Amino acid sequence: LCIRREIIEHYGALTEEFFYGEEDFEFSMRLERLKIKKACVTQTQVYHKIGISSHELMNRQTDKKVLLFAVNRIVDMKKYLSPIVWRIWKKFALIYFFFLLVGQYREPIGKSWLVINAARKISASLEMVDKNVVQTILS
Repeated sequence: LCIRREIIEHYGALTEEFFYGEEDFEFSMRLERLKIKKACVTQTQVYHKIGISSHELMNRQTDKKVLLFAVNRIVDMKKYLSPIVWRIWKKFALIYFFFLLVGQYREPIGKSWLVINAARKISASLEMVDKNVVQTILS
């Protein structure tokens, strides 16, 4: 992420509402709402000197990875959509995550259904995804 210091000083930095992931998406949505121009250079490569991928962190368990992503995105979009649009969007998002698990990741239908149901329940009352939520998902 490359951004002018004035933007951060004026509009704030990455949010602390998401303990693991989603903070860059939320920042982008915030700038979008404020009509701040932004660009994405898709031909770049980023090398982490020290780090761990989400796949390794979650012990190669795709269901946990998708569950965390789904919960993060559902909670995040609650701030940017009207309540009725958010409820409709959430239903379509959960369907998307279900087909992602079954189609792309080849997870069994029953297990995928449990993940989607967990995402629905976990995200229902959250306003942020803190460390405790992430630890619950990872355990």
